[in-house]
Amino acid sequence: MNYPRFIISCVCLSFSLAVSADSQMNFVVSASRYVSTYPNSSTIGNDEIRRFKDFSVGDVLQSEPGIQANRYGGKGGVNALSLQGANSNQTLILMDGVPLKNTVYGSVDLNNINLDQIHRIELYRGGMSSVYGADAVGGVVNLISAKHTNKSSVSFELGSYGNQNISLRLSQGTQESNYQLGLIHGRYEGYQPVGYFNNDNLLLEYNGVLGRDLRVRLSGSGYTDQRGNPAGPYSTSEQEDRGYMVLAQIRQMNENSETDKLYFTTKSDERKSISGFVTDSKGWTNALGGSKEINVGDHALIIGLETNQMIPQDSTLTQNISLRNNAVFINDDWVVSPWWRVNAGLRQDAHSTFGTADTYKVSTAFSIGNSCILKTSYGTSFRAPSIADLYYQDAWGNAGNPNLRPETARNFDLEFSVKTPIGDFRSSCFEKKITDLIEWVSAADWSSSSPNNVGRARLSGIETEWSGTLTETVLYNVNWTQMLDASDENSGKWLQYRARTKINVGINVNLPLGSVAIRTNYVSERASSTGGVLNLPQYYVADIDFTKDNISLFMHNVFNRQYQEYLGYEMPGRTVGVKVSLSF
Repeated sequence: MNYPRFIISCVCLSFSLAVSADSQMNFVVSASRYVSTYPNSSTIGNDEIRRFKDFSVGDVLQSEPGIQANRYGGKGGVNALSLQGANSNQTLILMDGVPLKNTVYGSVDLNNINLDQIHRIELYRGGMSSVYGADAVGGVVNLISAKHTNKSSVSFELGSYGNQNISLRLSQGTQESNYQLGLIHGRYEGYQPVGYFNNDNLLLEYNGVLGRDLRVRLSGSGYTDQRGNPAGPYSTSEQEDRGYMVLAQIRQMNENSETDKLYFTTKSDERKSISGFVTDSKGWTNALGGSKEINVGDHALIIGLETNQMIPQDSTLTQNISLRNNAVFINDDWVVSPWWRVNAGLRQDAHSTFGTADTYKVSTAFSIGNSCILKTSYGTSFRAPSIADLYYQDAWGNAGNPNLRPETARNFDLEFSVKTPIGDFRSSCFEKKITDLIEWVSAADWSSSSPNNVGRARLSGIETEWSGTLTETVLYNVNWTQMLDASDENSGKWLQYRARTKINVGINVNLPLGSVAIRTNYVSERASSTGGVLNLPQYYVADIDFTKDNISLFMHNVFNRQYQEYLGYEMPGRTVGVKVSLSF
């Protein structure tokens, strides 16, 4: 245990932030209670999501501090995220509290999530295993779906590279009983010889009343897409992806806030080869769980149980073994005084292959006067190897490793924020020590690769953000992320694809003729292999959007920069387009 940091966190237990009872939301579906207490946590509202006509969730998050997008080209390539230097498999992506990770590979392709279905995004940079279990080593991105508005809408979008998108959303009923239907149809020709992306999304949802305080939610969503592989000008591989998710949930309400809940989900992901070097993959994940909130004085205790099963049926695996994980957790949200709040959680996961894993997290928030807040947290997290890490095998000699051990990590975060007349300022530091880090390592002759526990990794850095209003019509946001360390402790080598510096500047100007949004992202050099040369040069990209009523005009990568976020995968050049949205 890192005793100095643990002691700091314990000392800060004498600190906390008072918040109203309205902020104490449901444990899994809405994690807003953690935003108020955990360092390096924030929420992206609907207005911020719509400010730029981005193509994916990853495009939105690229401008956030502590987050680095790893996009394998344009729409046709995989779109993954890194939080605080952790890799994409160590970042947990949720939809309304439900994990979206692929059954076999563990990762999430954000290109399969359409932004028109998202209302807000909750971000938790730092280990969150005590709340959400495995895979939350780097942090959590919780996507909150659009809720009932009693309005229907349709939008049309046209842009460069043959981009076409039609979105229809029907929403009818009352706040207590309503339904939603969402249909999305998209086409994208791409900028590589076989870099297209054609996708369709469907969403059905019903919310109803079972009794005076009981609410039921039934939802089903599905996607299908065909894509060309944009891995350079000579790639001709093509694949088809499809998947679905079904959710059934019963919630106990108390004065419009959720207390107890019971839920069941089942989801499936499938990949099929159309042509070229693509392997077929398929898997299912079923989950059942529930939680109960108990209020004792100033304490809000949440006790819960979860179980999930991962079922592969995959030609790329040497063994199609189902994995199961059961978990029990308890969380205490304690409002100690008008200026002092504490949140502590403990969880035990029982994995069918790797046994039990105990994780905890203690966080505090302390209000200094009416404008300053100090937050700190210390905790542990873990990630079990994915099914592909264990049993993958292909015709080119790449193979999994059934002898892998789970990754474990210790996380420390400290944040200071202050409200000033010209804006809100936040600065934080973080440190993460990962043991038994899993990385796919190439053979000496680069003919194949396999995963290994390469040892220990240390990730540390500083996040700084300043946002506010310059005038009545001008909003601004500036953030800077500096990685101080992202190295393999055994070799001392810097880990692959971890940028040392990332700077984002955003300005939004509201004019009588419309709203103009300008955004600039800068990312420093990165190595394409651990300890390798810095062979991916630095880049900066500028975007501009103009919106007037229901019409938006946008230009992304204004200066037509040529750059890569992943070696060999060129990102799109200058992109222009128009989007028309209508409500009825």
